[in-house]
Amino acid sequence: MENDDGEDDMLADPPVLNDTSSKKKDRGRCKVEETDKTRKRKRNQESWSRNKRREARVHGKPYISTKKQFVVSGRCLKPACTCRLKCNEKIFENRRLKIFQELYLLDANSQNQFISQRKLCGETSGKT
Repeated sequence: MENDDGEDDMLADPPVLNDTSSKKKDRGRCKVEETDKTRKRKRNQESWSRNKRREARVHGKPYISTKKQFVVSGRCLKPACTCRLKCNEKIFENRRLKIFQELYLLDANSQNQFISQRKLCGETSGKT
């Protein structure tokens, strides 16, 4: 199994044969991929009504529902709460508006990250 040079015959490159049959098979296919000249229409996912609806919903804008065909109003900033924790005194209206606007400028995954980074998880008083 070893040559005079001490190399394995198994590791040596096999001899290349002139095989013209493989060239005939790939004749037309390679040219289309290289030049990108196809007559097939490319998909434009931004213009699909489903994707337009999803983007409008994620960004808090009004959109038309899928089944009932009515207009769903966009998101707006609700009035500050009047709870016993005095949230409206701790977070001012301009800060709330800034958070609201930052949140709805992001896409869906970034919105989830935005919320999870800013929420505080505390210990509960007991097990339920």
